[in-house]
Amino acid sequence: MIRRHGPMAWLAAGVVGFAASHLLDGAGFRWSRTIELARLEEQDWYKLFRVAGYLPTWVLVGLALILVDRKRLTGRPVREVARRGAALVLAATGSGLLAELLKMAVGRARPIVTGGRYEFRAFLRGFVESADLGLPSSHAAVAFGAGFALLALHRPLWPLAALLGAGCAAGRVASGAHFVSDTVGSLVVGLAGAMLAARLTRGWEGRGAAGDRGGGAES
Repeated sequence: MIRRHGPMAWLAAGVVGFAASHLLDGAGFRWSRTIELARLEEQDWYKLFRVAGYLPTWVLVGLALILVDRKRLTGRPVREVARRGAALVLAATGSGLLAELLKMAVGRARPIVTGGRYEFRAFLRGFVESADLGLPSSHAAVAFGAGFALLALHRPLWPLAALLGAGCAAGRVASGAHFVSDTVGSLVVGLAGAMLAARLTRGWEGRGAAGDRGGGAES
């Protein structure tokens, strides 16, 4: 799916979507005000998708992939055995780090703090005062980055990848911690993180594994 249209086309579509998503920020914030935060945080679906945006979740999944591939690719070089797990962990980690850096550079406050208004700190001021910043959402970026990495590793996983990212994003909006545009921005960040991870690990795969790539699509 990613390969068919090209990663830059997906990035361009994401940027356009991010711009358009600002039209939904007001409605998203009003929706969050109809939800009691304490009760939301008790909901199992919220906890599930919040964990999807928690980096250690994907470190464990990546380690599990490496252990599976260690058995599946017996006798292959270590880097080849670790490629899939490393790509997943790098995508989630890179997406989260990039989101944090952008958040501090942009300096837009969370809607729950501003009452739904856009309020920005001075450019780069977020590196000194980083509390209560929201654009983009780090949790959603981790979830989207991992989701795109799963999609790149095995195309049929796209429903799961989409569900994890969208579910995490919906939870962040519902809690009032982020605007809709914060989470759509995270989708763009997650795609960029997954593309970078795929590029960094592409050379780790040996020629003998060509048959194992049939179900996947590199970002």
